[in-house]
Amino acid sequence: MRFHPNNHLGGLCLGLGLSFLALVPPAEADPLDVSGDEEVVFEVMEGGEFVSPEEEDWVQEGLDAEVRAGAGGVKLSRETSRFGRMLGIDDDEGFAVGDFDLDYHRKNYFMEFTGDNLGLDNRKIRLETGKYESFKLSAEYDQQPFQTLDRARTIFNGAGSSNLTLPQDFTRAATFTTGNITNSKDIDLSIDDRQTASFSATKTIGNHAFNVQYKRIEKEGLLALGGVVGDHPANPRSTILPLGIDFLTNEVTSSWSYDGEDAQLKLEYFGSFFENRQTVLAFENPFEDLVPFFGGIPSMIGPLPDNGLISREPDNELHRVSASGGIDLPGSTRITAVGEYSFSAQDENLLNYSVDTGSDLLPRQSAEAEIQTLHFNLRANSRPLPKLSLNAEYRFYQTINDTPQTFFQAVVNDTNGQVGIDGDRTLANLPFDYTQNQIKLESVYRVWKATYLELGYELDHYNRDKRERDETLENTFKIGARSRAGSWAQVRAKFRFSNRTGDNYNAQGTANIRHTAEHLAVATPRPSGGHLELRKFDIADRQRYRSNFNVSIFPFDSLTLGLGYQMDLNDYSDSAIGLQESFIHDITFDVDYTPSETRSYYGFFTFNRGDQLQIGRSHSFTAGTSEDVERDWELDLADNSYTVGAGMNWSFLKDNKLNLKVDYSFTQSVSEFDLSAGSDPSVANPEDPANLDSITHTITSTLEYKFTPKLTFGMTYLYENFAYRDFQQESFNALTTLETSSENLTEVLLLSDPLQEYEAHLAMIYATYRFGL
Repeated sequence: MRFHPNNHLGGLCLGLGLSFLALVPPAEADPLDVSGDEEVVFEVMEGGEFVSPEEEDWVQEGLDAEVRAGAGGVKLSRETSRFGRMLGIDDDEGFAVGDFDLDYHRKNYFMEFTGDNLGLDNRKIRLETGKYESFKLSAEYDQQPFQTLDRARTIFNGAGSSNLTLPQDFTRAATFTTGNITNSKDIDLSIDDRQTASFSATKTIGNHAFNVQYKRIEKEGLLALGGVVGDHPANPRSTILPLGIDFLTNEVTSSWSYDGEDAQLKLEYFGSFFENRQTVLAFENPFEDLVPFFGGIPSMIGPLPDNGLISREPDNELHRVSASGGIDLPGSTRITAVGEYSFSAQDENLLNYSVDTGSDLLPRQSAEAEIQTLHFNLRANSRPLPKLSLNAEYRFYQTINDTPQTFFQAVVNDTNGQVGIDGDRTLANLPFDYTQNQIKLESVYRVWKATYLELGYELDHYNRDKRERDETLENTFKIGARSRAGSWAQVRAKFRFSNRTGDNYNAQGTANIRHTAEHLAVATPRPSGGHLELRKFDIADRQRYRSNFNVSIFPFDSLTLGLGYQMDLNDYSDSAIGLQESFIHDITFDVDYTPSETRSYYGFFTFNRGDQLQIGRSHSFTAGTSEDVERDWELDLADNSYTVGAGMNWSFLKDNKLNLKVDYSFTQSVSEFDLSAGSDPSVANPEDPANLDSITHTITSTLEYKFTPKLTFGMTYLYENFAYRDFQQESFNALTTLETSSENLTEVLLLSDPLQEYEAHLAMIYATYRFGL
């Protein structure tokens, strides 16, 4: 396909290529250049060609088209959602192969019409037309399915609706085993359609451009949601519910922009309007009898309710106005700035406390949720010396949360009354706010030809409201270097260190805002936000170390060798409980060998390891247990992933009419657990959980024969073998429990099978025809 300025795929590939060249500049390249990219202007020349005076790219007038049609099929060893979750394929199935790409140009007018995957559920159609430097119209339809779980079943009638009912002959029970679950039915857990339709129009008048866009996004399908009934976190009954998805989002954008030789300006409005066509989910409770407390001891609170009610995602809207621009100043300096204001709100009616109460008991009738945001960004790029480039950036971001803070009464369950507003179980919502001020300084200095030194510093300051920490400050230091040794090697290395600290961590202060005086007066209050020594990772003290190293060697024109290493270490050792450390490192080796124009080979190996260390404390409502370090437990999780891949591309016969491409990859992931604990009997002598393992083999081969210069026949075959082992799910099946003797798991009614192994075969035959008029 010949390049033209409105081919987005070509533009994307060109952009990626330029990004790669920027990372790996040739000896004569100058990465210190901070001038802005210049737009390529196409002019009409004699001979029916569009010519760029500087780049000399051209576009042939007339129609240039490519059409592909064929058929394919999938054979699976078992029904599975994993293999074709983005294609809409979960079982043996045939499908049509259909793609097309039509380009038409005449004088200053153009048209591009494309269609992808027309025979599958992830199809996309796009039409774009207009006149260069005058106007552009575009329309697009994009459909994307997503499947979640395998072989799902449910006992409920009305799956997908807002009201789930039990069959008339269903027998409620205190607990369920495989034998006493009846009347279940198959359902399809997936987002059947994520349909997006968009329209755009742009009008250009000289240096001014006006644009309007509209996008409509619909999501429909079924997902899994946990429905819980009970009177206490320690003794619930749970049912996995089929949750109906019926979302609609409308987005509108309008903008005006000015593109001058030395200055640019853009004003834009964006609006998003979300509608959930199901505001609640009501379900009948399949359990009965008293709620057992710890160890099966019956509580004296009362029977379980007959019905449950769950609120859904609320309707909401967002409005954002922004101004952005840039200006070129003398001395190779450019200034850019962005300013934004947004307002978002939702005012959905609040649900009653319980099925048996009225709305008059609510502290307010609707959410009254409103959030405003302010954003400002200023960036300067300058080249004061031939060998030196300097960048500076300032960012301000603020949220203004106008949602009212209100105390909400607690409900024991739907068969009992509320606790009073002054009770010890009453909680208030917390409308969070924060302000961020960030400064970035960067410099690049050319030490000698094709060798550059990079230095940088960042200051990130947060002020937060209604959080355990009011203020955090993070300092980041960066250093890097890149060099190219002639035409045979290039090296890049970077290191980054960050240190985040803050004022005193005050978990009790947040609890004081959220709870009533009656709750705080309890001798052993129940902490709603976790243990008081637990540190939330986004505001905890942290030291972060990041580094990466890449080297590429070109011993011959036909051979490229690459080696890369990346490391990311996050140290939370100042936290007594919670995440202590997260360490990830990644090693990659790749080779590319192209001995001739008709043969090429590649191979790669990647190893990734991630370690996480967690500390927790098992405590009860007994005084003193929350401070007993002998109740601490420690979990060290190691995730190891190995990927090996290889492939080749061969061309045969005269004029390379026959082309064969084969790719193979093997991936193995292993999660290992190391559990240790203190001497208290509640945690002592823990056993390490079994490893979690997954293995995937994938082979893809494509054979194409160029029958004529315009007609090509092809066939593709894909084989995938996936195996998975998870000790947490091995004995699960749809609507069953682990063991009938397991007290806890017989109190959870499941919905679907876990992820299981499979083999998949996919084959396609097709013909591609290229023509022009």
